[in-house]
Amino acid sequence: MNLVALFLTVLMSSTTPKSIGTPIAATDHLLVKTGLRDFAILTKEGFYTGNEQQLSTFIRYKDSAVLQSRTDIKEFKVCHIANTPYLLSPIEGYLYAFKDSLLQRVDEDLRQAYDYKPIYFTYNNELYTLGGKIIFNHKSSLKVFDGDTKQWKFMTTSGELPPGIKDGVYQLIGDELWVFHANEVEDNLDEKYIQNAYSINLKTLVWKKQGIINPDFIKNTEGQDIEVYKVAQGLMIFNKSNNDSYLTDIPSNKLRAGNLSNITTLSSNTVPIPNNKWVHTTLANGNKLQVVVAELELQNTADYFIRNQSIFFNMTMEFSAIGIMILLTFISFTLLSRRRFNLTPEGLSNGLKRIPLSEEEVQFLTILAEKKIVLNNEAMDIIHDANTTYDANIKRKNNLVSKIERKLKKTFSEVLFSRERYKDDMRHTAFYLKNGYSIKLLKETED
Repeated sequence: MNLVALFLTVLMSSTTPKSIGTPIAATDHLLVKTGLRDFAILTKEGFYTGNEQQLSTFIRYKDSAVLQSRTDIKEFKVCHIANTPYLLSPIEGYLYAFKDSLLQRVDEDLRQAYDYKPIYFTYNNELYTLGGKIIFNHKSSLKVFDGDTKQWKFMTTSGELPPGIKDGVYQLIGDELWVFHANEVEDNLDEKYIQNAYSINLKTLVWKKQGIINPDFIKNTEGQDIEVYKVAQGLMIFNKSNNDSYLTDIPSNKLRAGNLSNITTLSSNTVPIPNNKWVHTTLANGNKLQVVVAELELQNTADYFIRNQSIFFNMTMEFSAIGIMILLTFISFTLLSRRRFNLTPEGLSNGLKRIPLSEEEVQFLTILAEKKIVLNNEAMDIIHDANTTYDANIKRKNNLVSKIERKLKKTFSEVLFSRERYKDDMRHTAFYLKNGYSIKLLKETED
């Protein structure tokens, strides 16, 4: 089943976005939910409080414990018990509670400081951490915070443990914690992407290895900087490098995907409020911090998220040898036909299906056909507009590539090229023609 685009439209609220002035470090702030529609904007110097309708004045902390952290406050992880936010420093591991206009450190444990980028969550009104890049051999360690001793306590788990977890995405469904988009931390501290999902029952503490995650999701998020927000339908995941978006619904095993070219102000300083609305902050003219309300509109069509590897194997065993040969012959013929493409000034075809292309899209695919790679600067040259800014040209380039990908995926169920870091300059992305695919240039339009 093809992934169907997810349309998200940012709608300004009926009230004018609120400007709250410029804190001492305007770009280093954290938007923290403190009630159903109330929040605080934290900085190293103090905080604002309010909701999407109004804001109070800036208040300095009565407790300066946050200054112990060398980490930018916008990098802190946040969990809630009731309406009290608990903030975890992702490097030092300091734990803070923000309550009654106080920001206080509540732990007395140095061990957590060795856990870099663990998963941080709540279960039964207790705080937990899972994994992280740990200097000791506790790659999938589960810990719970003991409020009496103010220490993090190790939990003994069993079952099919993941090979190591760092900076993963999680969703708590009942007593089951599901984990995916994580990196395995090897004994030498190297990392590699984990392509399976895992779950742990937090009552029995037994792990289970789930199926393989949708390859389109893996391809477009592996190694990417993402942001995750919990919404009514599941988890909303944003790829900050290209504005791709994904909505995962694990109980129904659904994945929705789309492009967020119209949403450029969402940041890590974003919190959900009821009815698919978000409150987020942005820097406005004059470098002043503003609060804006965004509303989401979602389509219902979806693809699978996790596939059990045993399903296809069990079905195949029921076929006779002749049936399998016929099936493989048909598949081979179909795949061969689908991987040979002809490119004309008007469109792209594989003999079975055809898509029309714009002049810019033809230029991109022409370079890909001739060189089997499109460098970042070549893609920029296609859409370059001397009358606009560099950032605007980058956005136009990203939109061009994303539009080509969506067309290919919708018509041919496959994208002919992959996005990878360019080996000669790791700062840039290059687009490589996939192995087994060919594009033939034709001057004349096909009949």
